[in-house]
Amino acid sequence: YVNLSNWENNLQRPTRLNKNKSGNILEILSLQKLKNGVDDRSLTIAANTLSIAFSRECENSKNVNLNVTNYRLHELMLQLIVLNNTFPSKWQTFNDKVMRPEKLGKRQSWMADENSFGQRVKYIQDREADYKNRLLKRAAKYDLT
Repeated sequence: YVNLSNWENNLQRPTRLNKNKSGNILEILSLQKLKNGVDDRSLTIAANTLSIAFSRECENSKNVNLNVTNYRLHELMLQLIVLNNTFPSKWQTFNDKVMRPEKLGKRQSWMADENSFGQRVKYIQDREADYKNRLLKRAAKYDLT
């Protein structure tokens, strides 16, 4: 049993999440922000929640953030940013909210440069309704309340 309120309270104050599963926890918490609908407001809140996964609070005792190599977190952040109309520069917003791995894997090549990123943005925008529905389904799957 995960008490969502307790986790939310922990994220409101400076804390270091040293657990290996911090990315998974923050992924679920960010998806919870979308359970009542995918709109600019909920996407902004979800992106801000997910960005914690890439912060110092999630570094382990060796000051390494293992979430940096988590492809799912980068992909979710991409979707949260692309589907949000309030972010004028998707590329800049993405780079402000995540940390990239030193070496990109094959499935992360869209992060290599602004052009590759832009192609991925267009792909998602062309399928906006589908991606919003996917996010709603994922949010329902992890409904903690």
